[in-house]
Amino acid sequence: MATIYRATYSGVPVYEMPCHGVAVMRRKSDAWLNATQILKVAGFDKPQRTRVLEREVQKGTHEKVQGGYGKYQGTWVPMERGIALSRQYGVDRLLQPIFDFVPTAESPPLAPKHITAAPSRPRKKQDVALDLEGMPTPPPVHSRASLGKAAQRRAAALADEDDDEYMGGGRVMTPAGDEASEMSQTPSPLGADDGDAYLDSSHVGPSKKRKMAHDPEPLSAHAQLQGLGPLRYARMILDYFVSESTQVPQFLLQPPADFDPNVVIDDDGHTALHWACAMGRIRIVKLLLSAGADIFRANSMGQTALMRSVMFTNNYDLRKFPELFELLHRSTINIDRNDRTVFHYIVDIALQKGKTHAARYYMETVLQRLADYPEEVADILNFQDEEGETALTLAARARSKRLVKILLDNGADPKIANRDGKTAEDYILEDERFREQDVGVAGAAAVSVNGYATAASLTGAGAAAHISLPTRMHSSETGQQIATKVIPDISNLLDTLATSFDAELADKERELTQADATIAALQSEIAETQQTVQQLEQRAAQHPSLVADEERLQVELAAKMGKRFRLGWEKWVRDEDQREQQYEQGGASDGPQADLDAYRDLVEHPPADAVERANALRGRIEEFRHERKRLFDELVKGQAAAGTTTKLVQYRQLVALGCGVPLDQVDAAIDSLTENLDHARQAEAFVGA
Repeated sequence: MATIYRATYSGVPVYEMPCHGVAVMRRKSDAWLNATQILKVAGFDKPQRTRVLEREVQKGTHEKVQGGYGKYQGTWVPMERGIALSRQYGVDRLLQPIFDFVPTAESPPLAPKHITAAPSRPRKKQDVALDLEGMPTPPPVHSRASLGKAAQRRAAALADEDDDEYMGGGRVMTPAGDEASEMSQTPSPLGADDGDAYLDSSHVGPSKKRKMAHDPEPLSAHAQLQGLGPLRYARMILDYFVSESTQVPQFLLQPPADFDPNVVIDDDGHTALHWACAMGRIRIVKLLLSAGADIFRANSMGQTALMRSVMFTNNYDLRKFPELFELLHRSTINIDRNDRTVFHYIVDIALQKGKTHAARYYMETVLQRLADYPEEVADILNFQDEEGETALTLAARARSKRLVKILLDNGADPKIANRDGKTAEDYILEDERFREQDVGVAGAAAVSVNGYATAASLTGAGAAAHISLPTRMHSSETGQQIATKVIPDISNLLDTLATSFDAELADKERELTQADATIAALQSEIAETQQTVQQLEQRAAQHPSLVADEERLQVELAAKMGKRFRLGWEKWVRDEDQREQQYEQGGASDGPQADLDAYRDLVEHPPADAVERANALRGRIEEFRHERKRLFDELVKGQAAAGTTTKLVQYRQLVALGCGVPLDQVDAAIDSLTENLDHARQAEAFVGA
């Protein structure tokens, strides 16, 4: 009787049963089974497991767990699907104990150490600088030498844990059919699992239970948003991305002083730039960069904004990737925490159904932009991740001939082996042999006992519909030759025609989808432009009234100042009249009488040049009048400008505090305050006299 154990991987409790050297797991929470481990028990090697998973298992409901989850990773399926898969490949009896296991109050024993221990190859330590949010910040530049040294750090003593292509880390629920294609266009949701796995707490001491030293605990989005300062914008911008609103937030158009574009906005360590690049929002990307966003800032998995932009098809659908890459190309040589480059992520998307065109589009754009640096590009293309995979080996495993050709044309080395000891050449040869096997099996099944091909060969083995062909023997040799030669030719022609029709239909549908996406993007831009135009029109409508108010205030100021100077002039005239009256009343004095005699003599005997002198004096008086008007206008402007200065506001506050008058009543009380000050000065002068 097989023994059932309990264990915990990456914080997920499971039941497991050793079978033929494989730990077959059943998840404790929902009883899902690991299909990858079932295929291992069935004796499939890694390429065969990958093909079976892609062609049979991943077409239905499944969950892919990849990147940093150790033996727990793989393709998980519901209990019913896992039992059917084991029955299909004849291992259902071997795995029956874990299928029938019923948990009781008495827990099963802990798994043996050789099953749940950490991988033999420890994670490499990274020298990572920590920013204020506690997130790892990759250095902005990696030289060719550093990339080459990192590539030489590969170890060969890793256990065979990952049979699924790495799709960006974390766990992804993938529905069947077109639903999966739609989900791939949305950035990772909040609360996704961290890529670093916790070791089984049942077997590891306290010193190993903690996370690795280079993996700081990320600050949760909830804790950040409860704080003050720039973090209050995190919820606003995250809500903007989640709601898919077309209206750009005002704080992005006019960033306030406390806005930090590099703040983390979700639990995966993403910044606003990660989200904008993944969703193809070029305008938002430009606004964030102008506000100081860092293109080298990485999320909790070490992924840059450029890596996130190629993990989804949004930039392909909108045809915005060349413009986006021009903004982010300096981060091309950055690597994530699993030593993966942007080329690894580009090839990853080709593994998804219907996404090969997007991968080619991204790959061609990047390589075309970097065509002037062939040696550096070759170094990056040949860079191996922690699994020893290069972009070329991944493309070969994905059976993407076009990507393989593009990579080979740009210097990718087909002889670099991964940790399984296989090169891109090996995967290409295996794929060719597998295709030949498929053709041979289909051909053998299509031949009847009398030697004639059946209709199944027209559409492939197992096709639902086919055409009935004659099965009787022909008496003549010519008839037999025609039957054996023409029928395969007709089959090939029909197959070619059907393939061509399907390809053309797929192209048309893809073009229609792209056109719809382009129209939606244009409509969004038009709406934003119209909103901006409306705001400008509203401001323009207010401009005439503001100008009129300014002119009216200038007139009032000039009138008030003119009144003030006129009062001074009138006072001077009154003083002169009083002085003249004093002269007239004091006629006994010699001085004034002598002046009057001189005045009478001047009137009776005017000088000969009196008219010329009078005209000259009149001209000077006119010049003085114009000069006085100019100086008065400058004084008015200066007073108007001084009325808006900060010091004047401070003076008003000082007067209000010193006199106990409300600030808004200072202007009304200024005249009475001035009179009081004048009376006070006169009183002091009188007392002093």
